[in-house]
Amino acid sequence: MLVLSNTLGKEGGLLDVETLIERFMNIRTHPRARHKPLLLLLALSRVQHGESQFISYAALEPVLRRLLIEYGDLTSTAHPEYPFWWLQTDGIWQVEGAEDVPRRARDNAPTAAGLRRSKARAGFADDVQRSLEQDEDLLMDVARGLLDEFIPQAYHHALIADLDLRIA
Repeated sequence: MLVLSNTLGKEGGLLDVETLIERFMNIRTHPRARHKPLLLLLALSRVQHGESQFISYAALEPVLRRLLIEYGDLTSTAHPEYPFWWLQTDGIWQVEGAEDVPRRARDNAPTAAGLRRSKARAGFADDVQRSLEQDEDLLMDVARGLLDEFIPQAYHHALIADLDLRIA
């Protein structure tokens, strides 16, 4: 088993490559929904370009909304707040100050306006971020896996170019 020697997992143990790739490939999503994979690909591009780990919802919202409109499932509406918030449940994403974000009573989810007002910021979980920063090949493997698993082939070239994502 290939192990990233300097990457600590949440419990302080080593985070192995297979576990990290499995986390990405097992994100909980509806069969045709591309919300989470598109956000993850955008975040991978940010890591690749050396951008900060966390991005505010206000800054991310218009970019992700455009991606959802251009590359998302045509039968669903563009709701960037959904993946921004719900990726936390997949073990690869964290929302800073999540406890301070106001939520609806019916589903315990925030609104887009609530995320903006609370200045919510999110990004990869610390162990995931370190692993991706440390290993460019791993980042590219994850990106290829997300594309192959969740994004129709017809969109791959345009999406990769749109995100300025380097995949060898």
